[in-house]
Amino acid sequence: MLAVLSSAGCRRGEIRQPFGTERRPPAAADAAPQPQTLTERAGTLWRARVEEDCATAFLFESTRGSEGVTQESFCEYFRNEDPFRVHSATVGEVLSEKDWGWVQLEVTTSMRRFPTATPVTTQRWERWRRVDGEWMPVPAKELDEYPDSPALRDAAGEADLRARFDASWQARVNKDWPALFELVDPRDREGIDPTVFAETHSLFEYLDCNVHWVEVKDSAGVVRVTVHHKLNDPSLTKLPARDATVREEWVKYEGEWYLDVKRAG
Repeated sequence: MLAVLSSAGCRRGEIRQPFGTERRPPAAADAAPQPQTLTERAGTLWRARVEEDCATAFLFESTRGSEGVTQESFCEYFRNEDPFRVHSATVGEVLSEKDWGWVQLEVTTSMRRFPTATPVTTQRWERWRRVDGEWMPVPAKELDEYPDSPALRDAAGEADLRARFDASWQARVNKDWPALFELVDPRDREGIDPTVFAETHSLFEYLDCNVHWVEVKDSAGVVRVTVHHKLNDPSLTKLPARDATVREEWVKYEGEWYLDVKRAG
């Protein structure tokens, strides 16, 4: 499960339930129709893509009705300009956690520009989210805001990384810049001036944080967190505190997690 337990100095986030294959809850005989499950929604979308049913596929378009995206313009692109032709698609394992979901897919595609080329079959996990009670695929431009499938991640490693992040946050709150510097990847410290490092971080007063999720895959980690902070300048004390949501990069080296300043840069 996602490591979202609260820590000293951070707001208490919701403790999410374990991941599991999505199931439709039983419905009473006189109850209103239940929204489609993630499995059903994914099946509907990918059947539409295989059958080139643009009207149905349009219902899953996040920008429909805005930015000038009409069903007519969507279908024009879908049938003539989309670079990929989908020949077949199989929905495999489906995982969900609250309003986040992941769908395992096996998809066979070819390039429209090269109709005689041999189709290629790939397997991947697709990220979904629930919007107004309905499952929708996460748009490509927002993928960084959601973690990858838990089937690809290391839950135990995420708990370890969360604890390491908590230590880094406490160092920020305490303005203990030497302690924070020790959490930087040792392979990168040689190229960083500790004095400049401290001066840079002391520009801000760290007030609060909210960890949205932690992701670990092999030796690479990410903490997506919203930081509540303000400029630490006497001449700017009247400026309100601000929120900044970031993907903080971490790396595991010799059995311990460190801030990956090189990957972050």
